[in-house]
Amino acid sequence: MEIKFKGHSCFTVKSESGIQVVTDPFSESIALKTPNLQGRIVTVSHDNENHNNVSIVKDNPTVLDWPGEYEIEGIAVAGIAANDEKTGEENIIFKFIIDRIRVCHLGDFNQKLTNDLLDKIGNVDVLFIPVGGQNSLDASKAKEIIEEIDPRIIIPMHYQLNGNNLELGTLQDFLRKMGKPEIEAKKELKITRSQLPSEESEIVVLEID
Repeated sequence: MEIKFKGHSCFTVKSESGIQVVTDPFSESIALKTPNLQGRIVTVSHDNENHNNVSIVKDNPTVLDWPGEYEIEGIAVAGIAANDEKTGEENIIFKFIIDRIRVCHLGDFNQKLTNDLLDKIGNVDVLFIPVGGQNSLDASKAKEIIEEIDPRIIIPMHYQLNGNNLELGTLQDFLRKMGKPEIEAKKELKITRSQLPSEESEIVVLEID
């Protein structure tokens, strides 16, 4: 499996067979250049231009923007409703399995995990988690959620990037909170199930591709 970071909450996740999932494609309204994207599946955590710009994704993808269970080209996907309890705003957590690796994208999640949500999320190998606050988890709350989900690999997202106009918390805020301030960013993550860490969770920071 190959993972690349495209900015904000957008990633591409490609299987060994070449099937690619795109998560939360964003518009130029956040003052970041929109990436060149193609994929067979696009997941949209909520109907906001920072997360739902599916028109830029090539290859005639299947767009998943609603809770439910799906199987597309051999990839099992579950969309889990996790609406904000205070505002009622919709957010969908997406969990999918690629190359026997369980991947979970929390979208703009910003609440505490209920037992029901934790059960629905289940075991996670790779967790994409917002860490920049505003309408999503900040560094402190992200740390709490990570401790509850206990993924093998943690990939932070939705934080302040050079040039964007969202005034989010920084990646360094999160890394310091996790006690890992010296992590060096990678261009991409290529991993198989046998290579997943078996004991402590590992934080992986990705450069924008």
